[in-house]
Amino acid sequence: LPSPDKIRSQDLNALLKKIQGTPEERVVNTLLLRTMKKARYSESDPGHYCLGFPHYAHFTSPIRRYPDLIVHRIIKKYLKHKCSKKDKKALKASLSEISEQSTQMEIQAMSIEREITSLRRAQFMANKIGKTFYGIITGVTGFGFFVELENVFVEGLVKISSIMDDYYLFIETEHKLIGQRRHRVFQIGDRVKVRVTNVDLSRRQIDLQVTGEP
Repeated sequence: LPSPDKIRSQDLNALLKKIQGTPEERVVNTLLLRTMKKARYSESDPGHYCLGFPHYAHFTSPIRRYPDLIVHRIIKKYLKHKCSKKDKKALKASLSEISEQSTQMEIQAMSIEREITSLRRAQFMANKIGKTFYGIITGVTGFGFFVELENVFVEGLVKISSIMDDYYLFIETEHKLIGQRRHRVFQIGDRVKVRVTNVDLSRRQIDLQVTGEP
């Protein structure tokens, strides 16, 4: 990929096509989503970066979100030639507030969805303590790394304090942990074998421990 200041949406699309069907596909997709700016509703039209469209409106959704209905109302008025100058002025004055409220409601809905999903995943893993899984490292921090378990698509945390074979340093610029004595490396995209050691339903947290060599 080009340097961050020169990267284009076409470059990202080319990367996604290149890794399609590979073990790295899910990890790269997840990381790309995390790095993207959160979408916001707006009365202006900045286009769509990922699709490369200079103009973009809210998509038509089967669940009929409010922004979807607003777009439909505006289009209907224009198609029926019923959007007078007065209507345009009133619409322009209200769209900013409507956009902001819709954005806040979307943020709340996504937060609730994440909480419920995390709880259900923790409940699903509660009776699997002691079982082993293979997974892919999806994130590395100073306190450990996150692993998404294969087939079940549940993410858990391997705490750095649980890796007893060495003393590990977190290299922030490279997003990896490196053992000081054995030089073992844990980094994003690595496949590891882990054991479920604890599930905390109140915190929606799944604790994992690395088993054996990579």
